[in-house]
Amino acid sequence: MADRFVEVAVPVPVDGTFDYAVPGELADVRLEPGMRVMVPYGRRELAGVVLAVKSAPNERVRAKIRPVSQILDETPVLPAALLDVLQRAAEDVLAPVGVAVAAAIPPGTAPRPGRQVRLLDPGRRALEAGEARGNLGKVLWALGRGPQPESRLKSRFKAVIPALDHLERVGWISREAVTERPAVRVQTERFYGLAPGLDPEEWRERLARAPRRQELLDVLRDGPRALRSSSALKALVEAGAVVVEERERVRGNVTVPLLAPDVELTLTPHQREAVSEIVGAVKEERGATFLLYGITGSGKTEVYLRAAAHSASGWRCCTVGCRAASASTSGGASATAHSRSRSARGRRCSRHSRTRG
Repeated sequence: MADRFVEVAVPVPVDGTFDYAVPGELADVRLEPGMRVMVPYGRRELAGVVLAVKSAPNERVRAKIRPVSQILDETPVLPAALLDVLQRAAEDVLAPVGVAVAAAIPPGTAPRPGRQVRLLDPGRRALEAGEARGNLGKVLWALGRGPQPESRLKSRFKAVIPALDHLERVGWISREAVTERPAVRVQTERFYGLAPGLDPEEWRERLARAPRRQELLDVLRDGPRALRSSSALKALVEAGAVVVEERERVRGNVTVPLLAPDVELTLTPHQREAVSEIVGAVKEERGATFLLYGITGSGKTEVYLRAAAHSASGWRCCTVGCRAASASTSGGASATAHSRSRSARGRRCSRHSRTRG
């Protein structure tokens, strides 16, 4: 029996998650929540997101636990905090958790299950004998240069799609399940650095008549850098003084929060007055309508968050609807957006902040 199991959110319109076993060949591979795995679902292979790694499957699972087919990522594509938000949001709106989690991942970035077509010896002999003509012959010629993804063959030779099954039955081709690369390619950029063991001073002397190359060596002394390609840079690479490598282009660090969660902002006098009015209505449990008027960035949202925090501390429940313009709250029912609590009677309620332009 497997030592590790994973709870996976599979992108299908089904309420719930699925447990899979981690096979022995993947026992030493890093696996943690937020990483994508290829798993069998019915007769298909789908890319799901790991929600939890555990030592035993769910006790309610009665069917045979199927194994994970492949681990697709080396690091999580979704941080733990975002996974928690997605699961709670799916629960609040009664959405399948697998669909909700999949919506947070850019489409086309996950490897896709597919099939690879390979030309067998009988097919090669038929091709050499001229037995295959027309589009069928073109397909065999394409396969003669090497195995091809079935999706590529179907896009190039649409007329022979029905014939692939026949070619497999007669033994001319074989088709096997593979994992195709993502539809969206990872954008990369070239980083240049000094070759290992390079003596910059020695090379400066050798390049005494090439000042531009000397400048590039000085620039790269501090470490590899992304530089624009130039004739001087290419000459250094060809001479073995500089090495080049492809790195994934990083568009920004999204793991660092914009503001530390324990930092409390200081309210302006107008904000304190507004919070006091709203909190007063909540304490007195009287219905009231408040309109905050101010330009974008004037601090209206912080007023709602403070009133929401007070409401949440008293086990009250409030509803919030977000709009892009200015806001108003109704009945003093403000609360922290995207939070949940249980009332004294055990009823679950979601609290949002209601806003209207």
